[in-house]
Amino acid sequence: IIFAYVLMENHLHLIASGENLNHDLSRFKSYTARKCIDLYINQNNEFILKQLAFNKQPHRSNRKYQFWQEGNQPKHFQNDGVMQQKVDYVHLNPVRRGYVDLLE
Repeated sequence: IIFAYVLMENHLHLIASGENLNHDLSRFKSYTARKCIDLYINQNNEFILKQLAFNKQPHRSNRKYQFWQEGNQPKHFQNDGVMQQKVDYVHLNPVRRGYVDLLE
């Protein structure tokens, strides 16, 4: 279940729950990384590909590029008030960055 998310230029905030959330996040990250890297390769976008190659962790010999940062930073919310505070924080990210003036 996805409660809130925002995709920014260099990070993603996601508030979600699930039976096996770590597995689901791993599959999401794998799928989206593959699709984005394939797009950059097809577009011959050397600028982005060089950045993704530079960001690859040295111990990762099974890949050429690193799209997502390794690991997740899961947090458990103690109550509905804290969850609402986090949802508001996520949704205000584009406002704080100046991408939008107001939330609709």
